[in-house]
Amino acid sequence: MEDCRFQYVSGAAIQGLSPSAPRLPEEAVRNVRIRRCVVDHSWSTSGHCQGLFFNKVDGLLLEENVLDHNGYCVETGDLPTWFNHNVYITIECDRVVARGNIVARGSTTGIYCRTNGILENNLCLDNSPSLNLGRIGKFRPGGVTGRVADNVIIDGLSRQSARQGDVGGGPGIEVANVNMAGAVVERNIVIGSGAERHAAFTLSSGGVGLHNVTVRDNISYGWPGFIGWIGEPGTELEKLKLSDNLVKDNVFQLHDPQAEAKWAVRTRDTADAGGFTFSGNLYSRLSTIR
Repeated sequence: MEDCRFQYVSGAAIQGLSPSAPRLPEEAVRNVRIRRCVVDHSWSTSGHCQGLFFNKVDGLLLEENVLDHNGYCVETGDLPTWFNHNVYITIECDRVVARGNIVARGSTTGIYCRTNGILENNLCLDNSPSLNLGRIGKFRPGGVTGRVADNVIIDGLSRQSARQGDVGGGPGIEVANVNMAGAVVERNIVIGSGAERHAAFTLSSGGVGLHNVTVRDNISYGWPGFIGWIGEPGTELEKLKLSDNLVKDNVFQLHDPQAEAKWAVRTRDTADAGGFTFSGNLYSRLSTIR
C-alpha cells in the first residue's frame, strides 16, 4: 500500500486469522509494505484505537509514512489512554522494519513494536514513549532481537503530561525481553522537555531478561536520567536476567541539576549493575551515579 491517506477513522488494521483459529504458520499475512502514507486523527468512541495495528504479520515494512495525533480526540471527550498508540505491532508479528517515518503526538507510544524489529531513521515528536522494542506485560515467548538506530526523538514527555496529568510522561526509548541474539541501540538523538522523572532510555524486567544489548553513540539532552529501570525500587533488578550488556560512548546532559531524579544510571536496589559494562560515556551536570 502506497500514497494513501486515512483520516478521522477508527484506525487501520492488518492481521491474520482470528485468535480463535488454529495457530498455524499459514495463518500469518506475509510481506506487507506500507510506504508514504498518511494516517492521522484516528479515534474511536467505543474502544481502543490505533493509527496502524498489525497482528500475525510475518514481514512488515513501514517506510516514509506520516502518523500523527492517533488514538484520541480531545474535542469529543475521547481522551488519550495508555492503550492507544500511533503504531501497535503485536508479539505475533515478526521481521518488522520501521524506517524513515514521521511519528507524532500519539495517544501514548509512537511505534510500539512488541516483537523482533528494526526501528531506524525515524523522526518522533511528542510521543510518550516514542519507540518501544519488546516491552509489554505479555512478552513474546523466547524474547526479541533487533536494532533501534539513527532516530531523532523530540519532546517525549510534555504532551503526555498535558494529556493525562502525569508530570513525568514516559521515556524516549524502551527496550525489554531481549534474547541471546541481542539488540543494538545506537546513534539516536533523544531530546527531552524538562520533566522531573523518567530516563531517556528505559530497560524493563520480565520475559527472558536483557542479553547482549549494546547502547552506544547516543546523545541525550534534557532528561533527568540517562538509563533507568521500569518498576519500583527494591524489586526490579531481582527479577532481571542480565548478561553481556554494554553501554558505551554515549553523551548525556542533565536538564536541571535540581530535578527530583538527578542521576545518569539508576540501578535501583543494588550496589552495581551486574550484567552491564559502562565505558567511555560522558555525563555532565550530574550529582551521582547510583
